[in-house]
Amino acid sequence: MLGFLSIGTPVYRIESEANAIARGFVLATQSKLATSPRQLPVCPELEMLGITDYRQVTYNKYKVLFRLDDNKQEAYVMAFMRQNQSAQRLLIDYVIKAPT
Repeated sequence: MLGFLSIGTPVYRIESEANAIARGFVLATQSKLATSPRQLPVCPELEMLGITDYRQVTYNKYKVLFRLDDNKQEAYVMAFMRQNQSAQRLLIDYVIKAPT
């Protein structure tokens, strides 16, 4: 069983709890993308750079960046990240480190 114990603070995480959190995150994201993807906000961090084709879904302490394909009526998940992670930094790192 995977898990961790923080000494001094009675916090325990076990694999089943982590799986439950991940499952809830995925199900909430699927539901939001299936019902109203256009109503979800453009990612504000990327919008400041003039990039408006990435939208985001937030769930608890996490966010999902996605793009819509209007022709196919599909949503493409581009990134799963913690709420406090920088979408700008992620995009810049991806572009710089992308294989050529």
